[in-house]
Amino acid sequence: MTTFTPSLSERKRILKLVCSKHPQWKIRMTVFVILFVLAAAIIVGVAALLIWQHAIPAAVFAFSLTAILLASVPFCFGLGVRNIAKYKCGLPYSGFANGTLLLKDEVLEYTFWHVGRDEPAAYSSRRAVYREGSKFVYSIPKAEITDLSIEDGVCIINGKGRTQMPKGAEDDDAVQACSDSFGFLLAFEQSDAAQKIKQWMG
Repeated sequence: MTTFTPSLSERKRILKLVCSKHPQWKIRMTVFVILFVLAAAIIVGVAALLIWQHAIPAAVFAFSLTAILLASVPFCFGLGVRNIAKYKCGLPYSGFANGTLLLKDEVLEYTFWHVGRDEPAAYSSRRAVYREGSKFVYSIPKAEITDLSIEDGVCIINGKGRTQMPKGAEDDDAVQACSDSFGFLLAFEQSDAAQKIKQWMG
């Protein structure tokens, strides 16, 4: 049996590639940049005005505080736009976290946690908490795999696979108890995952 353990840095790198191919990625990032520039322009504009007017210390404090408060609005909105873009443009893979791959003699198993947009795990945070009772396990016998492809760090499997879900979980667009197709990121500490999977397939 061969085990591949999760890597946060690889997950971030591959998700960035996945997001960049999404048709909405550039639009969302453009909005983020515009909001960020607007926030910076407010700060710089007020600072330039204070220098030009030779404002007294009390005025400097008051205007600086106002500028920071005003700039925080587009800045915070911009961060929200960026985070939503990272999650939505990376789906379904951005919704799978802490993935571990097991290649048994005749069965492939992928253990992961299905996470939402507001969870730290969706953004590869080291603060994320993974509870044993919340994990999902996708498994498929080698004999049931009709096609397996690996491209840009994403492995897609076609065949009769099953996903063992935690209590209370239901089928959604990303995960079904029984599925004919399933994909996951090769976001592992071991760099030879793609090669080992192909060798396992024979």
